Amino acid sequence: MLEDRQKSAESDKWMALAQTGMALMASKNPTFGGALGEAGLAGIGALQKSKQGARAFETDMLKLQTQLDIARQRARSSGTKIPAGFLTDLRGQVEEKTAQLASLTPPKDSFFGGRTDPDAAARTQLQKELSVLQGQIDYMYRSRGLPTVSNTPPRTKV
Repeated sequence: MLEDRQKSAESDKWMALAQTGMALMASKNPTFGGALGEAGLAGIGALQKSKQGARAFETDMLKLQTQLDIARQRARSSGTKIPAGFLTDLRGQVEEKTAQLASLTPPKDSFFGGRTDPDAAARTQLQKELSVLQGQIDYMYRSRGLPTVSNTPPRTKV
């Protein structure tokens, strides 16, 4: 997963460069310098957003690793029981990320037959975070010799 994140970070650099080029071509500024400035700001903004997402991902991964380490220590001393509070917290995080994903603007068909997705980076990041969370839940089950539940939907509030 970390390898995928590194590849994503590398591709984000190229996407920021592509966004800069597209902004340069789409600029309505009458001077080349003005258009270049607009394009540069667009590219830098995209790169900063990508780096901010990477930092948030790393922070979340460290938090999850800490939680997992705590759960391992508790599991060693408590037999095969899964700490309900930890599992509930992970399920809550899954629900939160799923709700965030659902609230993103859906991709739209473009005039030229392609699709545009203004929230593509956020959508990809949330999907990766959901995958990490589900992996953590599955690991909790597997580490105690229990079957995994990765294909079950998140619980719904009544």
